[in-house]
Amino acid sequence: MRLIDADALFDFLTEQLEKETGAYSKGRNVGLNIARSFLPDENSVPTIDPPPNDPLTLEELREMDGEPVYVRYPDSYGEWGLVEILHDDHIGIRFRDGLVDIGGKYGLLSRGAGIYRRRPEEGMT
Repeated sequence: MRLIDADALFDFLTEQLEKETGAYSKGRNVGLNIARSFLPDENSVPTIDPPPNDPLTLEELREMDGEPVYVRYPDSYGEWGLVEILHDDHIGIRFRDGLVDIGGKYGLLSRGAGIYRRRPEEGMT
């Protein structure tokens, strides 16, 4: 998957529109002609790299109270949950079936789970 740089695309289309509406414009299908001029080579579309999706640190999680995270277990199974800051600065993840502490002997981290901002791409651990 390639992310499109919307600002660069907008600038390109603006330039093309100015060219198409100038003295040499054919006056018809202007929008279609602009889009078609960009589509033949998919690699010509400006893209941006996705932000890193490393496992979240405890410090990052402490700042995410109420935000969604993706928890991936060692067997590659994963699920979405919400970060919940508990008493004494403990951090939990609220899933559909309850709240799980991330620390401690039976917590998510001790079971080898990774906690991410978004679902990791295939091949990530």
